[in-house]
Amino acid sequence: MKDLAEFAEANEPNIIGYTVHVDENRRHMNVVHVHGDSASLAFHMSVAGPLFGPFSPLVLLSIDVYGQPADDVIEQLRRKAQILGGATVQVHPHHAGFMRVR
Repeated sequence: MKDLAEFAEANEPNIIGYTVHVDENRRHMNVVHVHGDSASLAFHMSVAGPLFGPFSPLVLLSIDVYGQPADDVIEQLRRKAQILGGATVQVHPHHAGFMRVR
């Protein structure tokens, strides 16, 4: 995951953030990436997608998307979820609020 995070930092200039969090027992991991728009997420899926293969032995429980990416990006996420254990993909459209990036 460190290599993937470093890859994203070096090769994805429009990604706002990419963080990996692992619990103290190293049994659960959460990956959070923040994109300013759907195009940034689509780019991530196209350039980093080929790197997901080695993670297929892991069991992915869910992919939660906050915002409304393009339909083709949602389909890419569903394919990723199938490769990584058949996880669910849940889209949570933006309702209210804002994010400040400094």
